[in-house]
Amino acid sequence: MEDDVYEVKKKEEDKNAPLEIAYYRPKFWHRAACVLFDFLLAALLCLGFFTATREIVVHNKYYALKEEQLNSLKIESQLYVYSYTDKRYEDIITYYNYSTSIDYTAIRMDLEKRIDEFFTFLGEQTNESEKEAAIKYYDDYRLNLVKNDIHYFVKEGSEIKRNEEAEFSSKEYITGCYQPYIDKTALALFTAKIPEVLEIQKLQSNMLFFVETPIAITLGCVIYYYIIPLCFSRGKKTLGRFLFKTGLVDKNVLSVNWKLYTLRFLIQFFVEIILSIPTAGIPLIVSFSLMVFSKKNQNLHDYFLNIEEIDCSQNRIFINKKEVYDYVGRPQMNYYKRDKNL
Repeated sequence: MEDDVYEVKKKEEDKNAPLEIAYYRPKFWHRAACVLFDFLLAALLCLGFFTATREIVVHNKYYALKEEQLNSLKIESQLYVYSYTDKRYEDIITYYNYSTSIDYTAIRMDLEKRIDEFFTFLGEQTNESEKEAAIKYYDDYRLNLVKNDIHYFVKEGSEIKRNEEAEFSSKEYITGCYQPYIDKTALALFTAKIPEVLEIQKLQSNMLFFVETPIAITLGCVIYYYIIPLCFSRGKKTLGRFLFKTGLVDKNVLSVNWKLYTLRFLIQFFVEIILSIPTAGIPLIVSFSLMVFSKKNQNLHDYFLNIEEIDCSQNRIFINKKEVYDYVGRPQMNYYKRDKNL
């Protein structure tokens, strides 16, 4: 459809004809590129705010103290090491996976030792019954490990040993036994059975999901999708609309005023952006689908408020009817839309 730009013109055949304001809608690819451009810039802005907010949180004295306590527990558990390369604490399996060492015998012996020391740590942090239950599960786990009908471990008296007759390599013991046990069981016990660990990780999660992320998203969206467009009195343009030369008009084909734009932003932010977080992006999908398939190619928030996006590459967007009169300079003015369906 080619009813898409703002155009004020005379009808040559009738000098007393009413003023006609015609406009054209941007082509779909034009609008899609604008939406994508705005989304990427807004995402970068949100990421910047998230980084800044994260720095403020992690340097908070209480948060830093709790993180130090958690790191201390990680080292004591023997399930974690500090990576000087990445400058962070990593679980021992991740550390060895990215290690340049290929001495599988040394790695196997270290993992065996760390698992035994983890049980001692677990008993000190909880109680003996928790420790004994964990050891029993580990023993049953090892005795039930089979490859090609050959057991990895055998029981000799009260002691469980590697099956020497099987001739499994150290690498096979690492990948077949120790690595899965630490990844799936030991690390889970560390989180679930140590009260302080669960409390600190809960604090970190709450700060991430209820402080850092909401602040970053809110500030990024408010600045990019609300404050910046208000700087453009004509068409309430984002940087994407400014670049692609489009703007917003209301039902009277005039520039959207700040009150209507504020309502538009609130619907866009709370209904489409915030509600999309717990619903896997369903409102955003619905809004984009409306833009693609609806007759006027409106987003969800524009559909509710009867706002349209127009191409203003050739003509200006007017703020009020008086401005149209002053611009054209005609005493007789009848303001109407070219497309009656709009």
